Amino acid sequence: MPPLPGCAPGSVEFSPLDLSSLASVREFASRFNKEQKKLDILVCNAGIMSPPQRLVSEDGLELQFQVCVSVGPGGGGGLPGGGGVVGWG
Repeated sequence: MPPLPGCAPGSVEFSPLDLSSLASVREFASRFNKEQKKLDILVCNAGIMSPPQRLVSEDGLELQFQVCVSVGPGGGGGLPGGGGVVGWG
């Protein structure tokens, strides 16, 4: 991936994670904590709003709650601030 405008090459990395899977959040947090020293920017760009029917995650939680609340700020499976798309440098 080419660097973002105004950023030095290699100074920003991105890693998506699946907020609908707590295993994915834990795996990402574990990998991040092993590979990185600090988290500079955290962008949470996930959400489910008013699905037409009740959806349940693979973890047995109501999907909208899990994606939008349970792993949001303060609940990110080991990451400060939650889950989403993460940039570090």
